[in-house]
Amino acid sequence: MRIRQPGRTGIEATLSALTDLVRFGKFRAIGSSSLPASEIVEAPWAGERRSPHRLRTGQPTYSILNQAIERELLPVARRSGMAVSVRSPLAMGLLTGRYRKNDTLIGNIRMRWVPGRPSDPRKLDAVQQPIPLAEQAGRPLTHLAMAFATSHPDVTSAIIGPRTLNGLPAAAATVLDDAVPDRVDEIVPPGTGVGPLDVSHRPPSPAVTGLRRRPSSERAAA
Repeated sequence: MRIRQPGRTGIEATLSALTDLVRFGKFRAIGSSSLPASEIVEAPWAGERRSPHRLRTGQPTYSILNQAIERELLPVARRSGMAVSVRSPLAMGLLTGRYRKNDTLIGNIRMRWVPGRPSDPRKLDAVQQPIPLAEQAGRPLTHLAMAFATSHPDVTSAIIGPRTLNGLPAAAATVLDDAVPDRVDEIVPPGTGVGPLDVSHRPPSPAVTGLRRRPSSERAAA
């Protein structure tokens, strides 16, 4: 069972409820889908107090175009012994090689409702650059993308959808020499992403006044 974003429900209450379901035999283990590193760190502490069940796996977004989890989430997963099965290694279809900037297909891309949808022009600019790399390596772009995602030592596996299943199992045998990921790092620097982070977790905006200003009655220094 995967926790997505608890919203206003704290991680402790969420884990407590899910633990009851594990005990009832509804599922075997608990994982997360979009939790930030801070809540993954908090989860074992909450589990210590309320239940023996902890997060066993994470399922964050990770691809050539979105490497943000390298900064905090993957190191946290490594230290806590949590498996990481990354989703969207093909960047919601952009790394299939089907889409080009100004292509008429762009208007028909699935999930246009997603914030930072795949038709973001910055992503369409960036997605052109790995194509020559794949050609030089003699591999389809999809294989290059999958091999990049699974080459990270903290990534346990990569999840693919039924629409992209055909031909992708062969990507598991793709091994990239260091020159290819080094070139990818020049396109999208490590630990960063191109455009908004699609369906990844978004922390509260620092522009929210209540999060960054004390009430006026508490602002006096003395």
